[in-house]
Amino acid sequence: IAAVFASNFSNHMLRLAEEIMNRKGLDYEMLKPLIIETISKSLELGAKRAQTGPALRADFTTLEAHYQFLNYNEQVAELYKLISQDIIDSN
Repeated sequence: IAAVFASNFSNHMLRLAEEIMNRKGLDYEMLKPLIIETISKSLELGAKRAQTGPALRADFTTLEAHYQFLNYNEQVAELYKLISQDIIDSN
């Protein structure tokens, strides 16, 4: 199960990121430095210490804006909400 979370689910998130970039007419290549840095930091510091983002900061304005943007796909919007809440609850 750990391998599924680390590999399969991570890859699925990257696919969703690519879909979002394409939806906005942006090149997925722009995210590659961020993806590399994220994985490197997670391996170096540990995933909990490397976590960043609006859920960690409890930035509910940004979280709501993101959620509204994702309303084009109810399942992805719900996934965003669940994962964000888990990050909030884990810190």
